[in-house]
Amino acid sequence: SYRQLFFFFSSRRRHTRFLPVSWARRCVQETGINAEYMGDPFADDNEEDEAEAKKLAQKKKDEAKSKPKKEKEVIAKSMVIFEVKVYEQEQNLDDLAKKLLQYQQDGLHWRTEYQKVDIAYGMQKLQIGATVEDAKVSVDDLFDYFKEQQYPEEIQSIDIVSFQKV
Repeated sequence: SYRQLFFFFSSRRRHTRFLPVSWARRCVQETGINAEYMGDPFADDNEEDEAEAKKLAQKKKDEAKSKPKKEKEVIAKSMVIFEVKVYEQEQNLDDLAKKLLQYQQDGLHWRTEYQKVDIAYGMQKLQIGATVEDAKVSVDDLFDYFKEQQYPEEIQSIDIVSFQKV
């Protein structure tokens, strides 16, 4: 009954803004609504509903605490294109590319394509790309491994052409 009264006044709110209080009393009397209690219109009248709502809220909190949080870890990756320069003009770049692509490491994913780019006077360099996980693979260590440990007689230098975060 109280909600009906509230709805009645809220629906006529713009019309009753400047009218006297006696008019509002007369409207209540005409509709037959019991207006003895004029408290908070948004308060709950039922204590059982409040107790049930508290139980539901507590249950949801307990469920949220018991479930493990599923957070996606963002893996920082980078796309690296580097060029490999060789000592001699007659050196076979296809064989060198195959050797480089055979190297496997956790967090290192090679692109299968590579390019041979002309430099000058018949010399060529090899451009090859890889995607690396930044936490697992250091690009500098990778280049040092190829140039100084694995193929020191074949590779003159390795330079980064492009380094992009993915």
